[in-house]
Amino acid sequence: MTAQLRSGEFKESVAMGTVKGPGDLPHEYLFVTADKQRTRIGEFVYYLVNDGPDELSILGNITSRRLVRQLPDAFLSDASTQPSEISGLIGLSGEYSELYEITVQTIGYFSRKLGDFVNPRIPPFPGDSVYIASSEILSDVLSSRHAGEIGSAQIGSLLTRSADEVPIVLSVKDVVSTHLAILASTGSGKSYTAGVLVEELMAPNNRAAVLIVDPHGEYHTLSSIQEDRRFQADDGYRPEIKVFTPDRIRVRFSTLTEADIKYLLPEGTSDKMLHFLSQAYRQLLAGVGGLYSSHSGNFGATFGQVTTPGTLSQTIATSPGASYTIDFWLKNLPGPFNANPNTPNFFSASFGGNLLVSLTDAAPFDYTEFTYNAVASASSAVATACAASSRRS
Repeated sequence: MTAQLRSGEFKESVAMGTVKGPGDLPHEYLFVTADKQRTRIGEFVYYLVNDGPDELSILGNITSRRLVRQLPDAFLSDASTQPSEISGLIGLSGEYSELYEITVQTIGYFSRKLGDFVNPRIPPFPGDSVYIASSEILSDVLSSRHAGEIGSAQIGSLLTRSADEVPIVLSVKDVVSTHLAILASTGSGKSYTAGVLVEELMAPNNRAAVLIVDPHGEYHTLSSIQEDRRFQADDGYRPEIKVFTPDRIRVRFSTLTEADIKYLLPEGTSDKMLHFLSQAYRQLLAGVGGLYSSHSGNFGATFGQVTTPGTLSQTIATSPGASYTIDFWLKNLPGPFNANPNTPNFFSASFGGNLLVSLTDAAPFDYTEFTYNAVASASSAVATACAASSRRS
């Protein structure tokens, strides 16, 4: 039998309204009530249906409210007399002098086995009672996690209840394992919500590493959580925030593609200008005397990995005891590709496991010939070139 929330779990015995009939859209129904305090848009209500041996509590969300009976305008014209006093004189109690038609969109019953809502497509009948869902049950079914536990992110609480009465807690795994979009109108709090989510990711119960690309400077205030005790743990953990402003960011020109350079150009660049840019870029990289052109012949190798060394190797058949000459040309790119003489770089070459040359933090130089003699010790030898380049932070 499927586990689900039954009527007793909602802990509500007094009906707040009566079903009137179906709504204008599928999965909608209408009910009438005199309760104007608890029928706010966004509130959760439910009705009961029988599905075989089970009595199911079908949860729904109030989407609109319309006043269908109100006091006459004459009752409201005298500011010194309360409308409830006049309505009482003609037999209408103040509590029931106004009636509202409420539109509810059906969500379904919550299956604990599936961990999600299931819509049984059993609509309520006119005259069925409608109840308001308890805060305890809403806290359980609207959030997949509990606040403060590992892997949880509390982004707020239900607006129709008191503050923190029904916390809304997301699963961090669900948030970060796929794409996430926060959609809302301008000024409604999208950036604030994203900031709250980042804070939760960096809280002691999650301790996540987060990278924010912030072109508008909206998240610099997150730096304050470093000194906030709520984000510190007994084991010494506290978030470490680093803010990199544009003046601290450097991009090596050699890492840019032709498309990258075109993207950086101002809008309105003509097709003719883009054509000349393409020609110049390709000549720069591959033309005779170009920065990436080989010393001679048609082939060469360029090492430009950042931090992680790049390796080029080849196994060569050799005769044990025979002498071999290893000869190659090497250039360390000058100019804008290596403008800082102190730019960290590394190059090494080996043959048969024997180191031939090792250069560390070499200054820029043009093509230079390197020649070495080595004696083979086996029937094959591996010739290897290894290089890396990076910038210190």
